[in-house]
Amino acid sequence: MKFDDIVICRQLAERFIVTRGGGNVGNQLGDGGSAVVFSWDQLDVIRALKVYDPKFFNPEVEGAECHRLELQRRLIDQHCPSIVDTFAVDEEFNTCFVTMEFFPGIELKKVIEKVPDKAIASLIRQLVEAVRFLEKNNLVHRDIKPENILVSSDFTQLKLLDLGVVREISGDEDRVDGTDHGEKRPFIATAQYSSPEYLFRLEPPSIALWKGLTIYQVGGVLHDLVCKKPLFEAAVAADNKYALAMAVMREVPDFSGISSNVSTWAALAARCLTKDSNFRLQLVNWSDFDEHVESAMEKLKRTLTKSATSANHAELNEAQIKKLQISRKKQYDELINELRNKLIKEFSPNLRISDLGNNEGSANLFLKLEAIELGVKLAIEHTWDSGIREEFATVRLAADAALEQEKVNFSGERHAIGEINIDGISQQEFLETLIEAVSNILVKHSELNETGGIVDGDDLVVLTWPILV
Repeated sequence: MKFDDIVICRQLAERFIVTRGGGNVGNQLGDGGSAVVFSWDQLDVIRALKVYDPKFFNPEVEGAECHRLELQRRLIDQHCPSIVDTFAVDEEFNTCFVTMEFFPGIELKKVIEKVPDKAIASLIRQLVEAVRFLEKNNLVHRDIKPENILVSSDFTQLKLLDLGVVREISGDEDRVDGTDHGEKRPFIATAQYSSPEYLFRLEPPSIALWKGLTIYQVGGVLHDLVCKKPLFEAAVAADNKYALAMAVMREVPDFSGISSNVSTWAALAARCLTKDSNFRLQLVNWSDFDEHVESAMEKLKRTLTKSATSANHAELNEAQIKKLQISRKKQYDELINELRNKLIKEFSPNLRISDLGNNEGSANLFLKLEAIELGVKLAIEHTWDSGIREEFATVRLAADAALEQEKVNFSGERHAIGEINIDGISQQEFLETLIEAVSNILVKHSELNETGGIVDGDDLVVLTWPILV
């Protein structure tokens, strides 16, 4: 929050406490995008006072913000040892004030490297206690991260705070405490600690989505505790939101070098951070965090069950991969067939086309214009993306002047044409673009042949689009 906004919020806090028996507005305890928190000392009782920036109570956003505050009111007089208690939620002076428990802790993010291994079990169980408490009240936090967690200086106590984006657990979309309205799917939370399906909005709101998100975020905090460093640290340091998004989608967290004392917790964190949401929900239960003495037989049963689940998931993945590969091949083959048929229809008999066969990622054709000795050896190359773009492929052309239909390797430049996708969306438009590019190559080939400026092996892509040189 900007300095001037913080000053305004402090002035509002001072006006507010006069109406509540007075006292002193003390140190700033923290601030976020929409509110700032001060200490409030009243008759030697210290509380925390959260003051919202009045700008967040204008008509455009007031409905959602006010409903979330109503959800926080549910927690008044309900106590959870690992959540900062809410005492009151008051709307005055065209803004809102939330009076909360004051906990003299330290932001976990600032001391993550100092947390002793022996403290991890107790701290993470307290965090799970907090999310279970919220679930019992049909609420999901949505922004669990080390910045929103306070720990005591001796690392024995933990408190989850900041319920600013709390939401009811439901599958409803158009609701005032939600963010999804019609076709809009904005993202509210912190990308670094959000699950792939939530960050990229790959799934609609559902009970499973919120449970999977919470498990993932708890896993992110557990990762930081055992690794003594933030999740996706390198991507965050790059200060590139796209690099961070790709890390969330693709990068498997590295637990190498951790202490053997926390290997069990590291294994649990890894399961929590599983990219596939369905698999994550199969692998993790809140009971996994409970403290209990497990017999050797119980450990073996759990190990075998986990192995069987992993094997089933591997089989499922293999089937999905096979289906994806078939769909990709079908779409690409259709494109090449349409290209060949269109060229024959438009230019035969002046143009003859021979199939030189396919190799990895490329379809190869030999094009021969009538009365020209040299032909054109053409490669239509494609590269499929991965992750959320696994249904898209980039297509490029390579082309050489050639006397004979022989080797199909190309060492020259490539000319990018565009993208195709499995669903065949805009396939006809793309086909026209592809035909236009092939026609340009043939025109240049013909022009150079007339002037004698072309020989066997010349790179026709460079000659057609010299900007590539």
